[in-house]
Amino acid sequence: MLTGMEVFEFFSDFNLILKIFVLLMIISFVYNHLGKGPMAWIIMIALVYFVLLDGWAFFGPVYILYMLLAMGFAGFLVDFFFMSQPLRQKQQPGGSGADMGIGPTSMDARQQSPGPHHGGRGPRAPPPG
Repeated sequence: MLTGMEVFEFFSDFNLILKIFVLLMIISFVYNHLGKGPMAWIIMIALVYFVLLDGWAFFGPVYILYMLLAMGFAGFLVDFFFMSQPLRQKQQPGGSGADMGIGPTSMDARQQSPGPHHGGRGPRAPPPG
């Protein structure tokens, strides 16, 4: 059976692992954008201090949300809750009857369409013989 202390130890271990990943992400970002010069080291140390030590209460949850989006978990939730079509009631064949006879039907639209576009030329004549 899990005790309260074991649960908190798990979260502190998870917090340490998350900080290591953020540290590696900062190092990779700075090296890729600034190289390995002295300015890169100064910016890296400042970012590590600000993100991991001073501002971790803000950047920790933001990084977790970023990773969820990057892995697609949050994208699945957004698709499920916001992009899915609402359930519609079953429609009777032929519509409700209120819109019958109003506007052109699909047959009228097909008869009035000019046909395929030929670039200003008329249709080609069939080949002889």
